[in-house]
Amino acid sequence: LADDVESLAASIREAGPDADWTKLLEQRVSELTGYAACVAVSSGEAALAHAILAAGVKAGDEVIVPAYSPVSVADVVMSLQAVPVIVDISDATLQLSADEVRDAVSDRTRAIIAVHVGGLAVPIDRFSETAERFNLAIIEETIRANPGILNRSRSRRADLLCFRLDANSHFPLNRGGIVCTTD
Repeated sequence: LADDVESLAASIREAGPDADWTKLLEQRVSELTGYAACVAVSSGEAALAHAILAAGVKAGDEVIVPAYSPVSVADVVMSLQAVPVIVDISDATLQLSADEVRDAVSDRTRAIIAVHVGGLAVPIDRFSETAERFNLAIIEETIRANPGILNRSRSRRADLLCFRLDANSHFPLNRGGIVCTTD
């Protein structure tokens, strides 16, 4: 991963002042993640908002969010006039519990937001059956581009992946966000 991030930084530095650095960043993140398209936006919150909207969530729809995550995750859901359904986490992993997610789904649920905690990648396959059964989008949200995300099998991924590019990010930027999609 360190080599990938350094390669990204080097390619941006070598591009020169006239290069479209945003496009270079988007292309390189697409290559690193395996997602078909990645779009850089102004913040991690903007990336998450774009992902929620791209998932087809509308006012009044429910979005499952983990109880242990930045408050901004639920804030973004509410800012779009959707309803965050706060779901308990696993004591062992501090991540969403697949059983709790399944039990929280209602006829108004449209998406699941899986937030990566402490650099550990959420195993998306835990939610695949529930997402497929109820036709829900899975959105990953992270501040770290860890190997668990970048090297994940391409067979089952989240529908959308959001990065926060802040001081804690492995990407060499101060602020911003990136949303990646399989479509």
